[in-house]
Amino acid sequence: MTVEIRVFGPFRDVVGRKHVTWPVTRGMTVDDLLTELVERHPAVEHYLYDDDELVHRIAITKNKAHIGQLEGVDTVIEDGDTIRIAPPVSGGGSADYQPTEFGR
Repeated sequence: MTVEIRVFGPFRDVVGRKHVTWPVTRGMTVDDLLTELVERHPAVEHYLYDDDELVHRIAITKNKAHIGQLEGVDTVIEDGDTIRIAPPVSGGGSADYQPTEFGR
């Protein structure tokens, strides 16, 4: 059984590729997968965890559904799933941004 892991930003830099086919076992969870990922690519730990807690702003999805909408890190992974791991994203407008109403 395998899943496809797609990684973005610094995760891709550490793993060295945009996507990896990963072997999984029956009943394996996202937490198990992250543990294995850190074992194989130790530098990933810096981006995933803060004081042994998963950084809450990390976007992890299973087949496009955020794991927070599923069972969190206890979400079971199944053969053929796609797991995406992306860093926090932030942004905003410039300081001189002036909102306008449509239709004016």
